[in-house]
Amino acid sequence: MFSVDSALQHTCAELRDQAARGHITAGERDLMIDGAILLAIHLETLIQDAKTGTELVWPELTPV
Repeated sequence: MFSVDSALQHTCAELRDQAARGHITAGERDLMIDGAILLAIHLETLIQDAKTGTELVWPELTPV
């Protein structure tokens, strides 16, 4: 199982490889890396909230 940090590192490496092979542009790579970093930050927050039992950051995602 990946930790959020190792998954982020893997994703960024894959995006760099795709850009180096010309499958995506450097600008696309940078935007996707920025998005992956933001997602990782939110995932870490959700994990910490779950461990402490605090309310969800996004209450609309609460299961019914």
